[in-house]
Amino acid sequence: MNLKTVKLTSPHYLDKLPNKSSQKVYAFHSLEMEKTIQKLTQKMGIRAQFGGKYFCHDVHFIHLTRLPCHSASLPIRLGESCSTDHQALGKITKESILLEQLERDAA
Repeated sequence: MNLKTVKLTSPHYLDKLPNKSSQKVYAFHSLEMEKTIQKLTQKMGIRAQFGGKYFCHDVHFIHLTRLPCHSASLPIRLGESCSTDHQALGKITKESILLEQLERDAA
């Protein structure tokens, strides 16, 4: 479940999760933690490969709260990707194959 969460988080599929925990919520998207982690990583002084200002451009923090497991077995997972990481949506039907068109010039 942990790796799947990382994979779904990168293309923003989990952005609409609730922002707070409750008895009915199994996972929540913490915008406050995202801001805190991003500020901390930018203060570290690590820069991008070709002279960029920051190494970290985007942070996603999904807290899995009420899954049926002991909290000690709930690892922290970091997913990293390049700024040029592109993920396209596709759909295959009996009639056709549909693929989302991506930006051709990301600069």
